Amino acid sequence: MELLSHDADQILELTADSLIDASSMSDPMLSDHLKDDIVQGLDCDLKIIDKRLRGPTSDLDIVTISGMGGIGKTTLTKKAYDHLPIRCHFDIFVWVTISQEFRYRNALLEALHCISKKKVIVNAKDDVKMEDNELADLVQKNLKGPRYLVVVDDIWSRDVWDSISQIFPNCNNRSRVLLTTRETKVAMYANTSSPHTMNLLDLDNSWKLLRDKVFGLEHDHPPELEEIGKTIAEKCQGLPLIISVIAGYLSKTVAKTLESWKYVAKTLSEIIANHPNKCLGVLEGFIRTSSGSHESLEEVAKHYLEDLISRNLIMARKKDSMVRVLAIFPDWFGTFPLVITKLFHLRSLQVRCFGNIPESISELLNLQTLICDVISSDMTLPRKIWMMKNLRKLTLALCCDFIWEEISSTFIMLPNLEELKLKRCRAKDDIWRLTDKDIFKSLKLLLLSYPNLKRWEASSDSFPNLKRLILKNCEFLQEIPTDFGEIGTLESIELHDCRTISEDSARNIEQEQKEMGNNILKVYIHSSHNDDLYFLSCLCSGLKLILRDHLMLSSELRTVQFIFCFYILIIC
Repeated sequence: MELLSHDADQILELTADSLIDASSMSDPMLSDHLKDDIVQGLDCDLKIIDKRLRGPTSDLDIVTISGMGGIGKTTLTKKAYDHLPIRCHFDIFVWVTISQEFRYRNALLEALHCISKKKVIVNAKDDVKMEDNELADLVQKNLKGPRYLVVVDDIWSRDVWDSISQIFPNCNNRSRVLLTTRETKVAMYANTSSPHTMNLLDLDNSWKLLRDKVFGLEHDHPPELEEIGKTIAEKCQGLPLIISVIAGYLSKTVAKTLESWKYVAKTLSEIIANHPNKCLGVLEGFIRTSSGSHESLEEVAKHYLEDLISRNLIMARKKDSMVRVLAIFPDWFGTFPLVITKLFHLRSLQVRCFGNIPESISELLNLQTLICDVISSDMTLPRKIWMMKNLRKLTLALCCDFIWEEISSTFIMLPNLEELKLKRCRAKDDIWRLTDKDIFKSLKLLLLSYPNLKRWEASSDSFPNLKRLILKNCEFLQEIPTDFGEIGTLESIELHDCRTISEDSARNIEQEQKEMGNNILKVYIHSSHNDDLYFLSCLCSGLKLILRDHLMLSSELRTVQFIFCFYILIIC
């Protein structure tokens, strides 16, 4: 059972990391390596979109596609964008990606870049010297005349649509705008006529996607794996991105045998049963009414449910008079949805947003698991988070501009915190110094992924109950604190793609403990340098990425991607 739990953790880590990566890759050119696989079940959707785009309506038509994250909206749009009949139908093609922090000027420059591929930009001058209104006029003038198709991908607010829709002229020549959004309200606001809503994959298409990803389009699969394969596919809830992630795990990590696949199915069942952080559970009593409200508990619950459904954030299996079970899938909010802080009996919450975590999160006094992915250039931790005495598992991802001292001073005040995971978090400083008073009394698991941590000063007393230490891509860390070997509860130290000096310090700790008769502590070193394709993805939600020559040691590195990097300094 312990091994099963470890594998469940592995799958959860893989899924969460892939979702973070996918959410960060809004440009279709950057995310082809993920989205190429998500194609099953889109033929009917493509026919509908094709019919709308090439329809007889002469006026400019806004075609909208809505659905929850990971369901394949951008993939469908890309298929339509590249569809040969559509390529022959339009003269100009423009693709504009709306990021979580909308930049009007960037959208205009993207549009001009696409237009310039098909025609010479008229009245063009140095765009650096042009004001935003001049750029907008230039886009509009160059779209007049030819029949155009403009894709506005991943738009998340009405205000953004109001800003960008002004540049699309109606030339009565059957031009079209194809818009994708997670929020139904935005789709209806852009065009109330026939919004296209994407649905989850059915079992047949889920299995086809899983099968083709694992075995390839031209290869047969062992017949004995079909039944268990469908079971695994069904557990992925019809979300193409999740299916693709699990398929990648099956193809690269798991033997293609009946016994191995049954083990994976059992592991997925264990995740569903024992990892409620993958869904938002709303049971009876989770909703409270405000003082003076004349609405019943059922009416308040209904309002909350409808709000989350309209934003394509939830999948309600049953809609009874009282909401009993509500599943929320990972997605990006413009800001943290404050409506969630009203669910005061909430036990587990996973949310992704742009900006700070609000102070009102501390009102969730019963919360035990919090997974929060935040893109912010100036993230601050809620001062009142220490009030959440029941918090046991905390994951923060994509945070930046904090200081390591905040991690210590804030989280040591959570008496029941057992798991702390910091993923792709970039601090202002590079030293984590824990004093004698900085004690994580209950912490059993600590994970640091892609930190900019260079020096770590701590003693065994800092983590008296730590069992697992996981370090991923700690490219700057010099060594693990030597005193960690004296933590009596420590069972494993895992390093993934870390510096050799860090790996050596872990081995030294293990060797010292063996010499003292401690055979419990194990050190695991993992490296991706054996992959056929080396892929370095530097995800910086903030502002600076400093690349030093030691990052480029591998002569076989083939692909480097910089995402959300606004300032890059290369030092050789």
